[in-house]
Amino acid sequence: NITTGNVSALSGAAGNQGLFQISAPIQPGSSGGPVLDRYGQLIGVVVSKLNDNYGLAASGSVPQNVNFAIQLRELKAFLGQQGVDYQQSRLSDISEHAATSRAAQDYTVAIRCQG
Repeated sequence: NITTGNVSALSGAAGNQGLFQISAPIQPGSSGGPVLDRYGQLIGVVVSKLNDNYGLAASGSVPQNVNFAIQLRELKAFLGQQGVDYQQSRLSDISEHAATSRAAQDYTVAIRCQG
């Protein structure tokens, strides 16, 4: 599935510079999913959403679409530390969501990490 959203903030909760905030709705199981720009380029990886109970207690309302992704530089650093090779592609102008989804299938793979 693909959904749309915006980058809402260039940092995560409490100013965490390793994350950025997105407005795209995410569901349980979305963690690890790619965050793509309008060109189909990977810009981050979904990691979490603001806890509804925390938002309710802090503000009196349930937060809507306050979600977080790992910054690309953090992902690159992690892959490098793990010895995982990756390729960066050049920008291509993908303007339709369906085309972005099809293109992403070519370079999105499931990775299972054991700790």
